This record gives sequence, C-alpha cells and structure tokens, in this order.
Amino acid sequence: MLYKNFLNFLSLVNSRKSVNSHTLISHSVHRAGIQKSKTENLDSLPACRQAIFPPEADLPKARHWNDKACLSAGFTLIELLIVIGILAILATVVLLVINPAQLIKQTRDANRLTELNQIDKALALFESFGGTNMGLPNNVYVSIPCDQADFINLPVLSPGYVYACSSSANFRKTNGSGWLPVDLTSIQSQAGNLFSALPIDPINIVAGGLYYTYIKGSWALSAAMESERYLASNTTNDGGQVLARFEMGNNLALNANLTPPSSVTVTAISPNSGYNNASVSLTSITGTGFVAGATVKLTKASQSDITCTGTTVASATSITGGSCPITGAITGAWNVVVTNTDTGSGTLSNGFTISAPWACGDVLIDTRDNKTYTTALIGAQCWFKQNINVGTITAGANTQGTSCSSIQKYCYSDTESICTSDGALYQWDQAMCGSITAGSQGICPTGWHIPTHDEWTTLERSVCASGTCTTDFPYDITTLGWRGTNEHSKLSTFTLGGTNSSGFTIILAGARDLTGGFFVRTSSAFIWSSVQSGGNAWRRYLRSDFAGVDRNADLKAYGFSVRCLKN
Repeated sequence: MLYKNFLNFLSLVNSRKSVNSHTLISHSVHRAGIQKSKTENLDSLPACRQAIFPPEADLPKARHWNDKACLSAGFTLIELLIVIGILAILATVVLLVINPAQLIKQTRDANRLTELNQIDKALALFESFGGTNMGLPNNVYVSIPCDQADFINLPVLSPGYVYACSSSANFRKTNGSGWLPVDLTSIQSQAGNLFSALPIDPINIVAGGLYYTYIKGSWALSAAMESERYLASNTTNDGGQVLARFEMGNNLALNANLTPPSSVTVTAISPNSGYNNASVSLTSITGTGFVAGATVKLTKASQSDITCTGTTVASATSITGGSCPITGAITGAWNVVVTNTDTGSGTLSNGFTISAPWACGDVLIDTRDNKTYTTALIGAQCWFKQNINVGTITAGANTQGTSCSSIQKYCYSDTESICTSDGALYQWDQAMCGSITAGSQGICPTGWHIPTHDEWTTLERSVCASGTCTTDFPYDITTLGWRGTNEHSKLSTFTLGGTNSSGFTIILAGARDLTGGFFVRTSSAFIWSSVQSGGNAWRRYLRSDFAGVDRNADLKAYGFSVRCLKN
C-alpha cells in the first residue's frame, strides 16, 4: 500500500510540474497580444483550468481567472519538506524489507540486554538480602545444558578456569540447580518471584557464542550480540573485557577469563648475560605476540623472580630498553619470561646467564678460540699461569707473520699436542702483532697485554726476599745477566729447589732457534717482554739448574713463550 500511494504521489507531482510549465507559456503568449477566438471550448484549457470551471462556463472569464490559479500551482517549501520526510521514511522501510535478518537480530539482542539486566538486578537483590552462596570461584557457568551436543565445543578458557553447567532437565530452574547457581527462591518472600524460569539466550547454542555466562567473584555476566547495531553500540562501550560480548556485573574483569591468554614466544635477548654486581641494561628482546604493557622477568627454580623495569613494547615482535636488577643474584642460567596483560606468556629457557664478576684467580676464557687459562694474583699483578697458545701451527722452518687476524704459532717439534701442554712459541714480531709499543696487547686476549721489561722486574721484586731486591732487580735496561738468589724457585716447580710458591707456574717449554729447529725443552724457559733493545727485545730466561732469573735481550727471530698480564 505504501508503494502504491507513493506512485500516486509522484504522478501528482509530475502533473503539477506540467501545469506550471503550460501556464507560464500561456501567459507569455497572452502578454504578447496574441488573441484567441472566443469560440474556443474548454477542452483547449490546461487541465488545471478544466478542473476549476465546468464546461458551460464563460471561456474568456475562465481563461483570465484560471491563469492565476495555474500560476499558483507550484510547490511551496512546506510541500518540499513533506516530500523529503516521506522519502526518508520509505527508505528506512525499504531497508528493513530488504534486510529483515538484521531486524530479527536486533530484536534478539534487545531481549538479551533486557535479560542480562534482569539477572544482574536479581543477583544484587540476592546479595542485599544476605544471600552468600553464589557459586564456585574459577567456574564459568553457561546457559548451555551439559547434555546439549555442542557443549563440548565451548571455547578454551584462561588457565585455572573450567565450565560449569546444568542438565537440560534443570538448567532453567531458579532454585540454584539451574545454569545460574543461585537459589533465587530463597528470597522470594522478600523480593517476590523474580523469574518463573531462568532466562537463556534466545538461540542458546555454542556457535557464535550465543549463550549467557556467569562468573562469581563478585560477579560478571555476558552475552553475545548478533546485530550490527548492538555490536557497535554495546559491546565496545560496556567497560568489559571481551569485545564481541555485552558484559554486565560488578566485576567485569572476571570476564577476561572467557578467552585463553594470548600466545607469546621469546626467541632472543640481548645482552644474554651479565655480572651479579650491578643491574644489566637490556638492548632488545625478540619474539612474537608482545602487546603493550607486557612485563619481563628472569626466573630460576627455587629463586625469587627478577622483574625488569623500563622496557618498552616497540612492536609485536620486539621489546626494547629497560634493565634487570641482578645484583646479588645466584649465578647460572635463568629463564627469560615475557607476560602480556592478559596473562599470556612466553619463555626462553636458560636464555640469560648470570655470572659473578671476573676476578684474578678465576679461569679466563679466550673467546677467540674458547681456550681457558688459569690466573694468579702476585703482588698487585694478575698473570696467566700458562703460556698462551693461540693461532694456527706453522712449521719451525717458516718465518711467522705479524698479523693478529691470522696468528701463526710454533709448536715444539712441530707437534700440536706440545702446544696444548706447554703453550706455543712465537717470534717477537708475531707476538706483538707488528707493534713496537711497550705494553701492547699483541696476541693476548682483550684486557691483557705482553708485559714490559719493568713489569717483569716488578714480578721479580714481588717474590724476592733477599733484602737486596732493589739492587738485584733494578728498573733499568743496563743491568743484565742472572739476578737474585731463589726467585726462580718461587716461580716454578721445575727449577732448582722449586716450590712455585707464587703460583706463577713457569713451564720449561724450550725455544725455536734461528734455523727453525727446537731446543732445551724441559730444561729451560724463554719468555718475551714487549720492550725492544736496539734490534733485539728483552726477555726472561730460567733454567732447571738455577734458582735465579736471567734478564737480557735476544734476537726477535727466536721463538719464545709468551705470558699475558692483566691491564
């Protein structure tokens, strides 16, 4: 009927427009002085004139009077507004006729809002009248009966939460045995009969989440919305936790447990180690699933967690900045745990290593080849207790290079296993990596260097007890030869009367001579300093049959041992 009336209205609009056009033309002709025959009949009049005058009317009078009537037949502003209003109403009606499904969904959603509001008020009344038994914590009560076929398809909940339900025979009962575990009949005398049957979702199936939920503590209710209108206006503005559901209650945070926590992985942390004498500053943590507000912790069994602060979630795959207060923490491997605000977490097992700060006496790992060296504190100096063994073996007949990027070494008798036990032998230029600066790092690890002539003298004075130590071991480059009395015996067990009481542990590793041969292993030791003497370089020489120390300079082409000293 609306459509038919609309068509009639449009026909009227069209005829009135035609009349206006015709009338304006008639007036133009009349004013030009064109006379029409008085014998014209009314059939020649425009439709609006015929409608005003009957056929027997006087024609000239009809023409003159009706011109005004026809001119006044245009639309007024009010008429135009009425047309626009009718068109808007018709458009709405057409939309609903075209998409009746949305109208049906809106009806169901309105019902859901009403019922959740009623349940919420009923729970408030129950509590206000002294009711206390409102279900078990960590249970999500659903309006889906336990014996409904799709109950097993309910989505995964947060860890620690389980679904609770009632049978199809009881799930609408109001006495606490229904899906809502609250005995509303117990307050019937005070509040009246709140429900004849517990409300349930109009569809009440698992698919699409079309069921009601209730969680105790205090409580939170929820229902899925179907229609575009209610999804937009209710689920996003209810202050709840789940975007696709409308939520009501006095503790909506509980509804966060309706969805499983987000999936998080942790793949790397930089740096991945630190010393337990200070906080460690983080550069980055990489992984997946990070969200704003995620926290970072270091965890270890039987130890208190270490919470890192100041971290920033730069993206779903990157966390930057921050620091971890590891001062005093037990040494060893720790797990790196990133936890999102929804409790979703990921762990990099044993991803971070906490160590005590290195101290002289600890084992040093040379990161270039992972060889290890024990150390000894003698006086104020920290020394390697072994001769260094770094680089690639080259035959004794060859001349070594001077590069630190491709170090060459001699092994006594060209035998690698002797390098392992005694350390390697080096020409002075290779030991210094081409440098001529006293105290250079040379082939030593970072933070260590080849000792100077004076630093050897300091070592000798540290173990000297003769009473003439300053004259026996002067800081000069003119005093040569065998010095002291029993200092060598305190530096090795292989010398005359050797006790190695200092812990220096000199090994009688022998040397490589100028022709490429090897000599005096097990009876002598030659160890370089980093100081030149003309075209030669200072060294120390010790023998199994002497208790003193020889200091002198030798040709740089010899192959001698190298000891490293801490910077």
